[in-house]
Amino acid sequence: PTSPHPFLLPRSLSWQVTERTDNANWHEAAHGASDTYERYLFELGEVTRDWNSAPRYAGTPADPADPADPSGEEHRLLYYLGFANLALVEAAIEGRSSSPVPHERIVEHLDDAVKWLTMRADDRFLLPRPPPEGGAEGGGSVPRRMLGHMPNPSMSMSTLLYLGIVHSVYLKDDDAAASWFGSCARWFPDAYQCPLASSRMRLSSGLASAAWSDAVDAHNKRARTLANATYRSVTNKHEVGCALPLHVLRAARGAGVTIEE
Repeated sequence: PTSPHPFLLPRSLSWQVTERTDNANWHEAAHGASDTYERYLFELGEVTRDWNSAPRYAGTPADPADPADPSGEEHRLLYYLGFANLALVEAAIEGRSSSPVPHERIVEHLDDAVKWLTMRADDRFLLPRPPPEGGAEGGGSVPRRMLGHMPNPSMSMSTLLYLGIVHSVYLKDDDAAASWFGSCARWFPDAYQCPLASSRMRLSSGLASAAWSDAVDAHNKRARTLANATYRSVTNKHEVGCALPLHVLRAARGAGVTIEE
């Protein structure tokens, strides 16, 4: 058969496949550009464009607007704006950019990350509300009996958690960090991540007794997480099965507590 576009014909291409061995791992050889400063800067531009230019998604008969979030997308855009800026901070500090990023620019990204994530942590995105017809929106392992319908609980928990981490690690404001970790624990009482992050902060600040108390809380919630088997990623499995138990041992050692390993 003939065609003005030969590449559209079936089996019109012949492939030659060669197996090769490379000492570099997959991230170095094929995935190196995916976590660079430039890549995150592009993503920030895309999300910023959506935030500035997209209509606020008033909803359709099949997908009515949420009265607490008329756009239906605002909570997601705030989340991505915050985490895109945070990713830029980390990439710049770790040198994952084609040229050094000025300190002032890093500070701007950090300020913007806090600004957008704080907006995402507004009560109107956290307060329980009746589930929509057809069931509540999915996301995370948050108990629905306690939260009702929350716009994407996984994003909400990550927002509160990382606001605490940012204030602890970057801004060196442990009081503000403790407040955010406490808010995370109140909204998500079954999540081990909130007391674990709080314990790490307190241990690094020399508050051994408080760090041990938080570590015990995280350990107890870890047991429920393992029983429910709801964690979904390799990262979560590593943290639940390895990083958290190791931190509990460190916290015990810091507090002078003897436990059976």
